Amino acid sequence: MDIYSVFASGLGVGVALLLIVILLNGKVGSSPARIAFSGLMLAALAFFLHPLLSSPYTRWTMAIQTSAPAIFWITCHLIFSPRPRMFQWISWVALYSAIPPAIVNIGLAGQEIPPAVNVLAKKIPQVLEYVLILLAFKEINFDYGSDLIQSRRRLRVGLQVVVGATLFWVILSFNYKIGGDCSRQVVMIIALLIIAVLVLENREEIFVNQPSESSLNAKIHQQLGYEHPITADDVAKIASSSEQFLELEMAVSEMPRPAEDNQKASENLSAEVNESLAKLQVLVSQGFYRQEQLTLKKLSKQIQIPEYKLRKLINGHLGYGNFNDYIRELRIAEANMRLINEPDTPISNIALDLGFRTLSSFNRAFRDINETTPTEYRKAHSHS
Repeated sequence: MDIYSVFASGLGVGVALLLIVILLNGKVGSSPARIAFSGLMLAALAFFLHPLLSSPYTRWTMAIQTSAPAIFWITCHLIFSPRPRMFQWISWVALYSAIPPAIVNIGLAGQEIPPAVNVLAKKIPQVLEYVLILLAFKEINFDYGSDLIQSRRRLRVGLQVVVGATLFWVILSFNYKIGGDCSRQVVMIIALLIIAVLVLENREEIFVNQPSESSLNAKIHQQLGYEHPITADDVAKIASSSEQFLELEMAVSEMPRPAEDNQKASENLSAEVNESLAKLQVLVSQGFYRQEQLTLKKLSKQIQIPEYKLRKLINGHLGYGNFNDYIRELRIAEANMRLINEPDTPISNIALDLGFRTLSSFNRAFRDINETTPTEYRKAHSHS
């Protein structure tokens, strides 16, 4: 191993270790997305350590490296999916791409591997590694236009262009013996440094956990003057007053998330921001959120505010990280009241009136927020 490769490996080890320490040191250090990203840095660390170690340690570093595509997909899913779900078929694909090769690398190193085992534990997982990278790209691009957090939008581009391409090259070079160790190490170091800048700049914002729906209820309680959780009688009382319903609608539109507790009070906002918030509130009262397939771009044109300013407004002052979540909660807030006020209106009619294309998409959104079905909600809050 030449001196340049040793130097590159040592530099890479130092950078990877530093990133892992920084990522795990913070008030949201235990968030799943941050831990997963640290796992990706651990795979990079194993990559740089591999040329410096001898057997049997190289068995372990190789096993960790083969898990990189799986960790890459998990990381992208946890960071960019509005509602990440780890128990799905792709998760099993990720496990299969990592565990059998690890068992072979650690337990059967130096032994002759039967052809069938070689296919099941090495060849198929190699194909799945490429599949997982493509699926990670899909996660990165999914809902990009609705993402309101600017630093996370930059991270999407950085991960796709830098980390994705680097992983693809490293896997290709390993599997087909293309390129040398030094060139791969240099590429990895450059990728780590670029991603470090993107991640560390706003890591608390990028890795913040999804807020619980209870934060919505707490804000509504506060706006309406309730000091206890809203009961069926309270809901009936609210439903009987159109004035209080408007307050409820305004409470939803003005709801901050826990991560935004330190935002400046509205009286300290600039005149431009206050004017923009007023325009947005007028549209809320007019029910703009009922438009089918509403996008941030359409709203920007309607409200006559540049898209980047509107994104900053909804994220910075209303506390939402995703535009679709903002629209979804406005729709479901009205659906809650209509289910109570209009007991004879079919649920499908309410769903279509609020801009949902199908009843199934409405039911899914309703259950996500209320943790019950529209039918059960209506029955629980009936006046009878």
